[in-house]
Formats: sequence, C-alpha cells, structure tokens
Amino acid sequence: KMAAQSYLTDSGDLLKRLTIDEIEKRSLERGMEEGLERGREEGLEQGLERGREEALLEVARKLLARNTPPADMAELTGLDAAAIKNIT
Repeated sequence: KMAAQSYLTDSGDLLKRLTIDEIEKRSLERGMEEGLERGREEGLEQGLERGREEALLEVARKLLARNTPPADMAELTGLDAAAIKNIT
C-alpha cells in the first residue's frame, strides 16, 4: 500500500511538473507570436512612412527639374527647406 501511495504521489508531482512545463511553453509561444505580430505591424508602419517620404522626394525632384522655386516646392510637398536643399 505504501508503494502504491508513493507511486501516486510521484505521478502527481510529475503531472504537475508537466503541466507547469506545458503552461510555460504555451506562454512563451503566445508571447513570441504577439511579439512577432507587433514587430510586423511596426515594420509595416515604418515601411509605409519611408515610402511616403520617398514619394515626396521624387515629386520634389521633378519640381526642381522644372525650376520650381524652393518655397513653392516646400508648400506643395510639405518638405522643409533643409530637405529640399539636399535633393540631388
């Protein structure tokens, strides 16, 4: 009877440990999934912002090629004077 009780106690401890390990594993997986999703969202946001900036610079280059005054370029694109001055 003692051996059976010891076996049940040991089995219960093993079950608890496996359950805790599984909970930790699932928590880690969920945290990683959430982190990846947040990273994708931030990356997409940064990519869109970079694309908008490049589009504005391209418009500014075309305006520059048409000899548009820098003040007009700033007004039309929303770029500041420093950005317009650095256009090549």
